[in-house]
Amino acid sequence: MKKNLLLLLLVFSSLSFSQSNQNNCNFDFKLELIGQDADENLGNPKEAFVTFNWDFTTLNLVNDKVTIEIVPILDCFNGDKATLFTDSFFIKSSDEDFKTKGQKQIKHLELKAKCFRYRVIISDSDCKETSDWKYYSYF
Repeated sequence: MKKNLLLLLLVFSSLSFSQSNQNNCNFDFKLELIGQDADENLGNPKEAFVTFNWDFTTLNLVNDKVTIEIVPILDCFNGDKATLFTDSFFIKSSDEDFKTKGQKQIKHLELKAKCFRYRVIISDSDCKETSDWKYYSYF
């Protein structure tokens, strides 16, 4: 009986200790996608692009790591329920040309897909925050 009580006490203390060490990640950043009008894409679909604009100036990029993950989708007709993807590519804060406030243009021909999904992953030594997937279609 004493062993069971001691074991129960040990389990509860370890659970409360692990919960007190968990850090509530709440990184503040801005990311927006600016695409072309559908009419512009219809006029010259070879030039379809989207611009990722971000602002991570509130983060300390010496300690915090930022990754924007972009996954091209092959079955765009399924929208955000798509299941056919190609290899992901990443925009990382560790890239030489990355700036805390910047932008990157993604052309659909370079992506080899008419739509994609993306998310932001931010981590530091204490925690990691991953945004929900968002969907974007060029057309």
